[in-house]
This record gives sequence, structure tokens and C-alpha cells, in this order.
Amino acid sequence: QWHLDKRVPIAMITVIAVQTFGAIWWAATLTGTVTFNTARIERFEASYSRMAAMEQTLARIDERLKSLQSVLERARRGNP
Repeated sequence: QWHLDKRVPIAMITVIAVQTFGAIWWAATLTGTVTFNTARIERFEASYSRMAAMEQTLARIDERLKSLQSVLERARRGNP
């Protein structure tokens, strides 16, 4: 059966308590950091999806501009 003996120095008990508190603090900080990073990743993924949609829209606009430029060139030459 285990019991606390007077031979265990108070400094040892204090060190163990401080280490335990430090480990708990570190774990809580790590959890907060992971949660923060998870939220940032989700925002980046949403931004990436919007950027992909914008890329497609810009490609369509570019094609329309090329088509209009072609029509204007033909009209300028007198070939409607």
C-alpha cells in the first residue's frame, strides 16, 4: 500500500505539481491552436472554391471578349 512518507521533499511534490500544471496548460493551448487552425483551413477551402468558380467565370469572359473582338475585326474590314 502506497503512502506519503515524510522523506519525500516538499520540493519534489512542488516540481511534480508544476509539471502537471504545465502539461495541462500545454494541452489546452495545443487544443486551442488546433481548433484555430482547423477554422482557418475551412475558410481557405471555401476561398479556394470561390476562386475556382471565379476562374471559370473569367475564362468565359475571356472567350466572349475574343468573340467580340473577332466580330469587331470583321465589321471593320467590312465582312459582317
